Amino acid sequence: MATFFILQAREFLSKLGDRKQTHIYAKIENTEGLQHFDEILREADSIILARGNLGIELPSEKAAIYKCNMVGKPVVVTRVVDSMTDNLRPTRAEATDVAKQCWMVTSFFVIFGESSLIYFDNDCNTELYKL
Repeated sequence: MATFFILQAREFLSKLGDRKQTHIYAKIENTEGLQHFDEILREADSIILARGNLGIELPSEKAAIYKCNMVGKPVVVTRVVDSMTDNLRPTRAEATDVAKQCWMVTSFFVIFGESSLIYFDNDCNTELYKL
């Protein structure tokens, strides 16, 4: 069942014709997703780790990022600088977390709430780049 939706999406895309540029991102957001991670990783083109939903389970997250890197698939991490929804700078803990994510070779960061406020939208990108 863990890969059912990925396979269904691939089948749908194949009916549309040549969609080789279209990638399927599997979002892991609960322990069930982590339990079936290897199976999901085999079928998906990229993985999104929904850290807020997972409760930032660091050992699992670290293992997931490692596995993605081993098979050469991008891994996207969410919720890295949540404090920037209200502040101009990330907290020290967030800065450390971003540095660790870079060390673990996270491919991309998703910043949504942090950049949705008109006052800090560009600052959030700039701060992440500096880190």
